[in-house]
Amino acid sequence: MSVLKVLAKLFRATPPVPEPALQPDSLTAQPGANQKTVRSCRAIEAVDPRSGEIKFTFESVNAAGREGFGYQGVYNVLTGSRRTYKGLTWRYGATSRKALRPKRPRHGRPVEAVDANTDEVRERFPDVRAAVAAGFDSAGIRKVLAGLQKTHRGLGWRHLPL
Repeated sequence: MSVLKVLAKLFRATPPVPEPALQPDSLTAQPGANQKTVRSCRAIEAVDPRSGEIKFTFESVNAAGREGFGYQGVYNVLTGSRRTYKGLTWRYGATSRKALRPKRPRHGRPVEAVDANTDEVRERFPDVRAAVAAGFDSAGIRKVLAGLQKTHRGLGWRHLPL
């Protein structure tokens, strides 16, 4: 047998094996489940930017891709890289885990300045920026908070519990 015939036999196209379809209850986290599969299955909505009306609802970005909306275009709108895709704004659905997650505060945590010797509270600030406005140095405060130095301008600094 010639080399070409052997190679042709080895690389002969075989019919693709169909993969089992995901069932709706298989989208939740299960022992041994692929974390990427769980994260990618968030409901999304396509919204008309002028009227605010929900035009389409999909169970995931991939489902929108199967219906003719490109995965990357939708994903770019969801991550903030683009404003619209195909004339629609896209957002996570109201029932998705990302939409239900509580938002973290955008500003820093409260801090207090304490006497280095007596541990008595001298001043409290809503965040490091407010302490900077009062005349302290942010780098010095952050070094004390991180444990890299003991005091800044004679005061110890610590975070207040939220």
